[in-house]
Amino acid sequence: MGDMHKKRTPIMHFVRNGTIAALLTLGLSVNLAKAQTPGVTGEKIVFGQSAAFEGPAGALTAANKSGGINGRMLEIVKYDDGYEPDRAIANTNKLIDQDKVFSVIGAVGTPTSKATQPITTEAKVPFVGPFTGAGFLRDPKNSNVISVRAT
Repeated sequence: MGDMHKKRTPIMHFVRNGTIAALLTLGLSVNLAKAQTPGVTGEKIVFGQSAAFEGPAGALTAANKSGGINGRMLEIVKYDDGYEPDRAIANTNKLIDQDKVFSVIGAVGTPTSKATQPITTEAKVPFVGPFTGAGFLRDPKNSNVISVRAT
């Protein structure tokens, strides 16, 4: 596959179900102060997304237009998984291990979320705003999961 399906775009191309609002309400500024936090630098915060998409996924410009979060611009690294769990697993591993994202956001669907959420939980990477209402995401042991849809 290479990087032909990889897209690095400003966060303005992602908004769905209040995902960014959920992140902001977490009080992430405490964790963002740590210099060793993967995906967080003095200039930006990098999120990862593995999802089925064609073209822009939406438009969110408010955070970056307002100077980002504590001066850090928001960015998303996206890989197309075609709604296939095996591709979603490969993408999620790449997002965490290679791209060093702070959080994986906006997974689309139950089968791909079921395949990738355990990877993010083990890596202690926030799994935010999956586009599924699946009950397994509400397991109290998964403190890194932030769901924005009801079951």
